[in-house]
Amino acid sequence: PKYKWILSIGTHVSNRYKMLSYKLQEWITYRIYRYFLLKYPNKIIVPSKEMSEDLISLGIKKSKIAVIPNPLNLEEIKEKMKEPLNPEESKIFDKLVLLNVGAYIYSKGQWYLIEIMPKLIKKFGKDIHLVLIGYGPLKNMYKKMIYQLNLKKNIHLLGKKKNPYKYMKRADLFVLSSLYEGFGIVLVEAMACGTPVISFDCISGPREILDNGKYGILVPIRDKYKLYKSIVELVENHQKYINLKKKGLNRAREYETKEIIKKWEKFLERFLRNYN
Repeated sequence: PKYKWILSIGTHVSNRYKMLSYKLQEWITYRIYRYFLLKYPNKIIVPSKEMSEDLISLGIKKSKIAVIPNPLNLEEIKEKMKEPLNPEESKIFDKLVLLNVGAYIYSKGQWYLIEIMPKLIKKFGKDIHLVLIGYGPLKNMYKKMIYQLNLKKNIHLLGKKKNPYKYMKRADLFVLSSLYEGFGIVLVEAMACGTPVISFDCISGPREILDNGKYGILVPIRDKYKLYKSIVELVENHQKYINLKKKGLNRAREYETKEIIKKWEKFLERFLRNYN
């Protein structure tokens, strides 16, 4: 072909279509998407190794795939997290706060956090709060759950925010309850704000970002009991909390834009050399 294609993919292909019926899943994934990926791009860029392995399982050659993580503008985050909260928000964040940022959709799994809140309140008292920042079709379901569990004073659906970093900075813990991710850049953003993170060990991204638990706590996916125990551990173990806070900040620097640009430059240099 006259032109050379580089395609960047930001979602885990197989998991994206698991919610569809089998016949439709087969048609979309293996007939259309796979055909396109096999035929057209000369190189495919994905942000995580697990996404690379997923494409290989679809028949894409390993040599056709390159892994380059998503970048983060740390200077911008540092400035934005200084922005003050409004008075009502400040009252919430004066307490012990667990934070999740993500769309209110099935793949983000925030209902797991809602379901463990009664147990956390029993353990720590009414001063523990859960804040969910996002929007989406599951909002009414979450509101109903909160009402039925009598948690209106402890769980706050703040909606979509232009600047999530000021909330990340002031939260005590960031908890990712996703069932799958493309990369999970929100974990890096939280660590860049100095907030320790706990995450379901979902496909794909968290295990790589947290380096098998070195920079944050990984919890088996859908395991509410271990999620609860991990939150309790970090709240009660001050030394571990401080260690993860420091390690997280250092880890976030590895995703700084200038570091990721270096990876792109090396990739493009090789790509142009091979295809000229």
